Amino acid sequence: MQKRQKRASEKQTRLVQAGAELFRSRGYDGTSLTDVAKAAGVPPGGVFYHFRTKADLADAVMQQHHRHFSGQLQQIETATPNPRKRLRLFWEGAEKLAADRAALGCPVLALAGDMAADPARPEAAQEHRKLVMAHTLGWLAAQYRALGLGAAQADTAAAGLFATMQGAFAVGHVMNDADIIRRIFSDKRQEQEKAGFL
Repeated sequence: MQKRQKRASEKQTRLVQAGAELFRSRGYDGTSLTDVAKAAGVPPGGVFYHFRTKADLADAVMQQHHRHFSGQLQQIETATPNPRKRLRLFWEGAEKLAADRAALGCPVLALAGDMAADPARPEAAQEHRKLVMAHTLGWLAAQYRALGLGAAQADTAAAGLFATMQGAFAVGHVMNDADIIRRIFSDKRQEQEKAGFL
C-alpha cells in the first residue's frame, strides 16, 4: 500500500511539474492534459486519477508556485531581521530574473490571467489564482509597516513595488529585452533608496 501511494505521489509531482513547464512554454490554452501526461511520462488515462480537469491541474501548479515563492521569502526572513535589507534582497532577487522573464514572462502572472479567463472554472475556485500575489503583497506590506508606514501607506507602497516588478517583466517579455527590465529596476531602486526603503 505504501509503495503504491509513493508511486502515485511521484506521478502527481511529475504531472504538476510538467504542467508548470507546459503552461509556461505553450500557454494554458495551448496545453492539454494529454500533453501533460506525455511530458510527465504518465499514461494518458492516468492523469485523470490525479486531476479531473485542466483547471484542477492549474490549481496544483499555482500552489506549487506559492510554495516556491513563499520559501524564497522565508529565506530572506532567515537571512536578516532588518526590513530594509529584506526589501533590498527581494528586489535584488527579482532583478536577477531579468533574462528569464524577458524570454518567457512571469509564470505566475501568465497562469493567473489564464485561470481567470477559463469559463469552466467555478467562481469559488478563482481564489487559487491569487495565492502567490496576495502572499507576496502581504509580505512586502509587512516590511513597509516595520519601516514606519501606516497600514494603508504600506499596502500602497507594496502594491507599487510589486506592480513595477510585474510591469517590467511584462514589457521586457513583450520586447524580449532584459535590459529594459534592468533599467526599470534600477530606476525603482534609486527611488526607493531616496525614500529610505532600500
